Amino acid sequence: MNKLCGYAISSATLGIISIIATFIKGSVFLGFTCGALAVILGIISKNTMDSLKCRYTGKKIANMGIILGMITIGFDILFMVACTSIIRWIF
Repeated sequence: MNKLCGYAISSATLGIISIIATFIKGSVFLGFTCGALAVILGIISKNTMDSLKCRYTGKKIANMGIILGMITIGFDILFMVACTSIIRWIF
């Protein structure tokens, strides 16, 4: 029986936390950090599953963490650019 990869679970959990943290006021950097960790852990998880083909499962969960992390990083960069341009426009 194959085991579910712990890195995949961590990646998906951090991806979900990053999406939630992005839309909470004042925690954009927490969302960005969790999103980056979700992408890194998802890639590590997929590489682990590829090298040990029959021991671990959870590739879809790792993909979910990577996708959520990338979406969060995109939102956070967009939000930071928008805030910077608004501040420059005001001052």
